[in-house]
Amino acid sequence: MHKPATTQEIFQAIARVLPQPQISEAKVLIVDDDPVMLAGLSALLTPWGLEVITLSQSQQFWKVLIATSPNLVVLDLEMPIVNGLELCQVVRQDAQWGDLPILVVTAHTDAESLQQAFAAGADDFISKPVLGPELVTRVLSRIQRMRWRSQPGKSQA
Repeated sequence: MHKPATTQEIFQAIARVLPQPQISEAKVLIVDDDPVMLAGLSALLTPWGLEVITLSQSQQFWKVLIATSPNLVVLDLEMPIVNGLELCQVVRQDAQWGDLPILVVTAHTDAESLQQAFAAGADDFISKPVLGPELVTRVLSRIQRMRWRSQPGKSQA
């Protein structure tokens, strides 16, 4: 790697060095009203052994969530009809789905927007434009953490 390196170059170098963990049978639900964004995020995650379900109509969220039982949800914050903050809040209030990892994707990285996302219950955020290695790393680590925490004998720390 040559100095100075861009963030993208650093993530690409890390991705080449790290072994690709195989997450068996993990499902990711991506909710975004932009079909180009859905296709791009799906293309970044599927090579890692993840089953990706995409949803462009946020009002169909509960139906798809219940039908697919994903291990993690990626939500766009700005969507018509039902936005990502609203979806995040209702998931957090649901007894069955309250612990589901939620990553929000947003172009708004100002302190107020991020505070709103975390206050709504988001576990993490990814800024647009999305860097592939960052998305993959955050998604895989959240899924692995949830699986580790759900193993018998592990404390719920």
